[in-house]
Amino acid sequence: MILGGVQVHEGDDYIVSLLTPDRVRDVADAMAGVGREALKAGYDCIDI
Repeated sequence: MILGGVQVHEGDDYIVSLLTPDRVRDVADAMAGVGREALKAGYDCIDI
């Protein structure tokens, strides 16, 4: 599972994951170096 945590909802439009505070810090740290352009480019690649 890429998102990790406990999946509390998975639908056609979104996924909700419950993360511990430590995991939230890990995700925030990992995303700190991801710029707006890179995030948008990745989002634009999602095949919906």
